[in-house]
Amino acid sequence: MTMDGEIHQSMISDLEKKLGESLGTDGMISDRREEYVNAIGLAQLILTWNCVEKLDYLLQEEGY
Repeated sequence: MTMDGEIHQSMISDLEKKLGESLGTDGMISDRREEYVNAIGLAQLILTWNCVEKLDYLLQEEGY
């Protein structure tokens, strides 16, 4: 993630690849012309959740 909070396409692509490898469905996830999992949306959700968890941790450290 960049300093301004943007999620780069390369990060999404990397996460998408790892997700596909772990699920054994790389071909299905990569083929966006078909009606398969919206991997970009899922990758963004995972990255967003990760950032929310980090923010929550930092706020708890500061006593908020």
